[in-house]
Amino acid sequence: MTHESTRSPLQILLIEDSPEVLAAFQRMVESQHLTYACTIVSSLPEADRTLMLKEFDVIVADYSLGNGSVLSSFDLMNSTPTVFIIAPGDEAVAVRALHLGVFDYLTKDRDSNYLRILPHRIESAIAQKSVQIALRDSQERYRDLFENSEELLQTVSSTGAFMDVNPAWRRALGYSTEEVAKLNFFDLLPPELRADFLKTFQRVLDGENTAQTPLKLLSKSGHWIALEGNLARRMRGGVPSSVRAILRPLNERKAATEDRQQSQHKSDPAQETKPELAPI
Repeated sequence: MTHESTRSPLQILLIEDSPEVLAAFQRMVESQHLTYACTIVSSLPEADRTLMLKEFDVIVADYSLGNGSVLSSFDLMNSTPTVFIIAPGDEAVAVRALHLGVFDYLTKDRDSNYLRILPHRIESAIAQKSVQIALRDSQERYRDLFENSEELLQTVSSTGAFMDVNPAWRRALGYSTEEVAKLNFFDLLPPELRADFLKTFQRVLDGENTAQTPLKLLSKSGHWIALEGNLARRMRGGVPSSVRAILRPLNERKAATEDRQQSQHKSDPAQETKPELAPI
C-alpha cells in the first residue's frame, strides 16, 4: 500500500501539447489524491532544456508532439523511467521505444481510460528503478571489495578459462591482465597433482563447496605459489557455468606439511597397510 501523505511528492515531467489531455490528467491527479509535483512542457526543445536542468522520478511523454517525436530526446531521458503515451495504431513505435529502454507505454482512448492506469504504471516504473539502483549499488560494492581484497580472487569457467582475477591475484602470480586472458587455470597446476585437483573441481561443479582446499599455481617467474582456499560454483540459466575461488597463501610451515603429506601419499601407498606376521 502506498502512503501518499507521508512521502515526498513524486517529481513528474509531463511532455504533452494537448490542452484536453492536460486537463484530463489534472482531473485524474485530483480525483485520486495523488502527490505529484508535475512539470509540464509542450515542445521538444523545452523538454531538452528541462531535462538538462532538473532530475525527475518519472517522465510521462506523448510520443508524437506537433514538432516531432519524443524519441529524438531519448538520450536525455534514458536514465529516468519513462512511460510513453501513444495513439492507436502506433504499437510498432512503442515496441521500438521499449527496445531503446522506455519502461512502458499506454494507448490513448477517446474516454481517457488510460489515465486511470497511468498511476499504477508510474509506481511500477519507480519500483523497477529502485531495484536497478539497488542492484547497481550491490555490484559496485562487490567490485570495490573484489578490487581491494588482499585475498586472491578468481573465477574460472568449467573448462578452466579465466573469467576474472583481482589485482591481489595478479600481483601474487605476476601475470598481467592480458596474459591472464590467454591462460588456462588447469595448466597452472602441478602436473603430478592435476588429476586429483580436477576431481575436486568437478565435485564443486556438481554442487559441493570446499573449504581450505590446498593447491599450487605456477607464477610467471616459474615458482610454485602454495595456496589454500574456498571453492564454490556459479550457476547461469540453471547450469553450472564457473567456479569462484577465494585463495590465501599458505605459510611456509603449512606448505611444507602439505607437500610432505602429498608426497607420502603419492610415493608410498604400500605403507597404508602392512600385513602382520602370524606367530609361529
